[in-house]
Formats: sequence, structure tokens, C-alpha cells
Amino acid sequence: DYNLEKTGPPEILKQIALGSPAVVLAVGTPAAKFAKENLPGTPVVFCMILDPGEVLGANITGVSLGIPAGIKLEKIQQIFPRMKRIGLIYSSASTPEYTKTAQASDKLGLTLIARKIDSEKDFPEAVKQLSWQIDYLLMIPDSRIYIPQSVEYMLREGLKNKFPVIGLASSYTKAGALLSLDCDFEDLGRQAGEIALRILGGALPGGIPAEYPRTVKI
Repeated sequence: DYNLEKTGPPEILKQIALGSPAVVLAVGTPAAKFAKENLPGTPVVFCMILDPGEVLGANITGVSLGIPAGIKLEKIQQIFPRMKRIGLIYSSASTPEYTKTAQASDKLGLTLIARKIDSEKDFPEAVKQLSWQIDYLLMIPDSRIYIPQSVEYMLREGLKNKFPVIGLASSYTKAGALLSLDCDFEDLGRQAGEIALRILGGALPGGIPAEYPRTVKI
């Protein structure tokens, strides 16, 4: 095991070079980025990251934390069949996720009411515009606008104006979201292990598409 917070990158790279591993497992975005930048000739499997697009490469694949929009909306619809109007705030950084959510909404007969903003400074106004039009507000991964202050504001406004917030993980439920969709972290590790076994069996990382969590918890 190599911990980037405890051991300097040069020493880690030296130890990896001495060990000549067949596969490196990168846990979390900083570790995956480190592997991408420094281990171009070594197969890498990542897990515990939200955006695979940041780290995918010819020698890198793995399992994302992100749950597909279609699965999210199906789960929510099962619990709240009468809630049809979805509020969503996104930026240019999360436009691909917005597009997937819009497509999934159309397939399920739901109405997506979205606001695109440029920075977290525009977040309060976007919440105000949406608050009276929606049945619930759906969070999507976007670290540009969903900073702690904007999340706190959103949850407070949800309580005040009686619209529930659907969070990204259990921590958001503890903070005040009505519910969150989370992955099973143990099974996420199994998925990463299965990908590593495929690579050890001769498959090339670049030929293995990044996977989504196969087990979803509410």
C-alpha cells in the first residue's frame, strides 16, 4: 500500500518501479491522477472516483462512483410515483450529466426543469427560480457549484419552501436531504478486483470500458 498523504511521490514511484507490479489499484481521484501522470506503462485500475473522464487512458480503466441518471430516476419514481417535476442545477462542467438526465427524464415521462449557472455565486438565484416549479431538486456531481456553502443553502431552502433534495451519497441525507442514492463500497471493490483479474488474464485496460456501480443503495 502507498499513501500519497504519508509518502512522497518520488519514493512511491521508486518502490513501484522496484516491485514491477502487473496492475496498480488507484483508490480516489488524486491517486488515479497520480497514476495516470506517472505510470504510463503500467496497467491501472481505479475506483472511488466520480468522473472517470478525468483519468481514463490507454492503460487506465476502473469503476466510477457515479450512478447512471436512468437508474437514479427509476429508483426515485418507485418511491415517489406522483413527483414528476425535477429541478436540476448544473454548470458547463456537468453538462454531460445534465444531458443524460434530460434523456432519462424523457424516457420516463418526467419533466426536467434545469438552470445552468457559471459559478457557485449564481446558485442561490437558481434555487429561488426553481423552488416554486419543482417537486424535488436532484443533485448531480459538480464540484464547481456544489461547494459546502451552496449545498447548505440548498438544503435550508428546501426545508423552508417544502421541496425535497435528493442527494449524491448518505452524507447528504445526514445533512438534510430527503434521501440519497449511494453505491455499495464493498461491491465497488469487488468490481475493481474483477477488472484487475481480466487484465491479469491478458486483457488491455484501454479495451475495458469504465464501469458504473452495479449495486445501488437508498
